[in-house]
Amino acid sequence: MVIKIKLATKIFKRNDWYVTSPFGSRAPIKTKKGITTNFHNGCDYGTNGEKWGQYALENGKILSCGIASDGAKFIWVNYPRINKKILHYHLDSICVKTGQEVHEGLLLGYTGSTGMATGIHLHLGMKNSNGGEYEDPHNYDYQLKNINHSETSKIDLIEIAYEVIAGKYGNGKTRIDKLTNMGYNASDVQKIVNEIKNKELKGTNFYMVKKDDTLIKIAKKFGTTWEKLYELNKDIIGNNPDLIKIGQILKY
Repeated sequence: MVIKIKLATKIFKRNDWYVTSPFGSRAPIKTKKGITTNFHNGCDYGTNGEKWGQYALENGKILSCGIASDGAKFIWVNYPRINKKILHYHLDSICVKTGQEVHEGLLLGYTGSTGMATGIHLHLGMKNSNGGEYEDPHNYDYQLKNINHSETSKIDLIEIAYEVIAGKYGNGKTRIDKLTNMGYNASDVQKIVNEIKNKELKGTNFYMVKKDDTLIKIAKKFGTTWEKLYELNKDIIGNNPDLIKIGQILKY
């Protein structure tokens, strides 16, 4: 079975984004740093003014990342399997390095408004891996093949399950539709939800970051140190231990 989803859904691991500016010709837009050109070489996705995490699609490599000439933080990721390289632009923060190998679900950075931006959003760009002209990323359907429990990492399902428990995806058919559109098997997610509720997950514990949490506060709560928490969760937190975000799922 082949499931097709939008790139934005796979990148955000959620589907409540919305297009704020499509690919192609558009009227000039005034920003805090000047006037944009009238051709948009990507697609802009709104995130309700929130700094959502952005995640790797699958196995790939960071071609480059840093700060562009207009002040925008950016990441270029190459994905050999699909022969595409993807641009993440206007990031608030970057959690990877140039040359780094990435895997599905690895946190790349957080959505922001750096550079010539009118507000918090993702400018998503796409080219073939060997270069060429920019393509419309919104018209590209990312293919997930044979999605099942064994092919989706346990930690990824656990993160989604905790979000389900928190009420993020609603109930009944609404929840099933949202999870399916994101490329997840709703039954597999529900199994993890049941395991969590029945306290059957053994060996590793998980905690969802809440407002005003810090690694120090969380460490004290569970009788450990912030350094140990950071080592356990580097792939989620990134390079700066002060940058934990509300809603992140941390191991302890």
